[in-house]
Amino acid sequence: KETSGTMVVAISESALNHLAAQFKKRTVEKIYLALVRGTLKEDSGEILVPIGRHQVHRKQMSIRSRHSRTAHTLWKVRERYSAATLLEVMLKTGRTHQIRVHCAAIGHGILGDTVYGGRKHQSSPIAGSTPGVTIPYPNRQMLHAWRLKFVHPVTELEMSFESPMPEDMMAVMERLRGREEG
Repeated sequence: KETSGTMVVAISESALNHLAAQFKKRTVEKIYLALVRGTLKEDSGEILVPIGRHQVHRKQMSIRSRHSRTAHTLWKVRERYSAATLLEVMLKTGRTHQIRVHCAAIGHGILGDTVYGGRKHQSSPIAGSTPGVTIPYPNRQMLHAWRLKFVHPVTELEMSFESPMPEDMMAVMERLRGREEG
């Protein structure tokens, strides 16, 4: 619920069935922007780690589940900062909390994610690009559904929708760049 951005909503049962079939066949292209803790060394990569329900906290997902399902995430770096990285993330599967769980699994939790982002970091500020400047921890997860591509259920034309990055996420990035003191 804290993720900003683009989503698709069906207004009829036939449209819902058509869209659901596309999601099931994994033909819908879903690209997110994620601001994660730390600096990734590689320019791109993939995470192919199964995800399932957490054994104790049933509302959470985990990579250590007895009943996990394949989860595949592709990522590439869009911008690096001294203490964070902006990633473009493409989902090849659509598991619950997949991006959040996968980013945490590789040691780069999403900034502002109070569930998977690392509890020890939630109260600590983030180092900015300017020495001595810190940035308060974001009050929501820095995850944005940027682009969504699918085939229209009626016209059968390929549709692509993008949502501009929200102001709060842009403000965090500007502060990470050291362009705004505060």
